[in-house]
Amino acid sequence: MNRRWLALLLVGLAACHSRPLAPTDGGGTDGARDAGDAASTGAGADAASDAATLVDANADAGTGCQVGSFPLQSVSCSTGACGAVCANACVDLQNDPSHCGSCDGSCPSTSACVAGKCGPEVRTIVPAAPGCLGLRLAADSQWLYVADVGHRTLSAFAPNGTSTVLASAANFALLYPDFTADGTTGARGPAPIVVNNGIVYWIGAATPATASADPSTGPLIGGLGTMIFSTTLSGAVRAVLPPAWKPQDFIRAIASSSDGATLFFADGKNFYSVPTEGTVEHAVLLGESGAHGWSETASSLVADLDHLYFPVASDEWVESFDFTQTCTPAADAIAPIAPGCANWIVGSHAGTVLDNVQVFGGYVYWADQAGVSRAPTANLMRRGDTGGADFSGWWSDDAPTGFVALQDSAGVRAFLTTEAGTIAETVGDPNGSATAIVNATRPIARGQLGASSITTDGRTVFWTTPNCDVLGVTAPAD
Repeated sequence: MNRRWLALLLVGLAACHSRPLAPTDGGGTDGARDAGDAASTGAGADAASDAATLVDANADAGTGCQVGSFPLQSVSCSTGACGAVCANACVDLQNDPSHCGSCDGSCPSTSACVAGKCGPEVRTIVPAAPGCLGLRLAADSQWLYVADVGHRTLSAFAPNGTSTVLASAANFALLYPDFTADGTTGARGPAPIVVNNGIVYWIGAATPATASADPSTGPLIGGLGTMIFSTTLSGAVRAVLPPAWKPQDFIRAIASSSDGATLFFADGKNFYSVPTEGTVEHAVLLGESGAHGWSETASSLVADLDHLYFPVASDEWVESFDFTQTCTPAADAIAPIAPGCANWIVGSHAGTVLDNVQVFGGYVYWADQAGVSRAPTANLMRRGDTGGADFSGWWSDDAPTGFVALQDSAGVRAFLTTEAGTIAETVGDPNGSATAIVNATRPIARGQLGASSITTDGRTVFWTTPNCDVLGVTAPAD
């Protein structure tokens, strides 16, 4: 029997456990010594290659490596998940960026490996500029909008790289989710900006945000929202609220109606609406999120035809508010579900992403440390529920720090920034099931620690980094 067949026979007969072949005494067995010598030189290299080929064949058959085999003396297969053997290690050729598609298939430092192929590299969209304190992004199908807190500018960037400044000397508000915030600590970066029908809205502050001298308070301070402004690519900056209007608390979140005719905003616990066109004489008080008697504040908003939806920082729940009815505080105190009052939709996991919530097709979407979730907008929780309404979504291997969702011909999908520094997308769809969880996110970029303010125009996924630049990667086609 030649050495080639002998090596293959050893592969088939070896025991399965996460350890190398064990010696029977201090000197080891002759077979173990022979296998170890053969793996590095001469015909033994052929045997090692054959072992890896055997594993690849099993993987192609959909079984992974055969549990119970030792592809190499120093590599075991104990789970059946070893797709190939490279440099004496089990690797997954489908997802390992250092061995993408083959042992020698190394992806660029920012590219992800998906289905055995390296994805596109991350590219710089807007380079960092000295004096930038923080950026906030939004996008529509044609433009990327960038609010620069330090330079106090709002700019629009076209896909070809050309840009135009839409507003200058603008004081952008910061996001303060905590209801006790006073502008001295707890800022989560610039407050969200909203784009609808070519109009850009943002929350303005009476004084500019500044860098914090005390790292324990966060990177930025100040920037308490007092006004709302809007502009377009061809128009001037416009104050949305009447000059004499004064908020009861500072403005924390804004949302546009689906038809673009109404702008909603939250000032502490209170919700208001104003028309987006014409002379605004006053803001209409719709009600409050804290009618239950709790100090709740909406940190971000989204609207459909008759409800506002928002995450609450104090208990990390997602709630809804029916702005077509009037809340009666007396009824709200005792009713399981009070019309016209804020009502729970779902109790989220810890780590709720507070700067974004979205609505598509009768579902509200949000992110927390477990992934991206959704719940039916009509599925309100009754007072006293503790388990949360039925919800579905996508688990993520890495805790999300931000997300953005879009709806296209393939359905709804979301893109995430994560604590591990990956940019990921959800895969699959719970197909309308109330409780299905699709355990599927896949990376589309890597090496992006500290990424935030993620958005997309459908072609490119954009995000900011602690360097105060804007990076992007081509969005997968499906």
